[in-house]
Amino acid sequence: MISKRLIVVILFSLALTGCATIGRIPTTEQQASFIVGKSTMADVMAALGKPMTSIARQGGGTTLQYALVDTSVTPQTLIPFVGYFIGGADSRVDNVMFMFDAGGMLIDSTRDVITRSIRF
Repeated sequence: MISKRLIVVILFSLALTGCATIGRIPTTEQQASFIVGKSTMADVMAALGKPMTSIARQGGGTTLQYALVDTSVTPQTLIPFVGYFIGGADSRVDNVMFMFDAGGMLIDSTRDVITRSIRF
């Protein structure tokens, strides 16, 4: 006979399989604390750590990207056989970018959010 504890563990495990979160982003207060023309790339990296990506800018300079990606599978997706036809996923990407000139001085920063729902 299956114990109640085993059933709870199985249900909890199934609930967790439908979610994934990757990355980290600075708070709006942290982003606002960096001043254009005054803060440097070293200041940003010292405060926030290593970015998710570092992109060389055309004409010199660098863009640092901090991103948080959160994806969850809809519960219907977990239904055997039927889930493939009625299921889907929801995603949210929070993206913060810091742009620096060739000397490493902050010239701009942006924040945006992208949400997507995918249904099969």
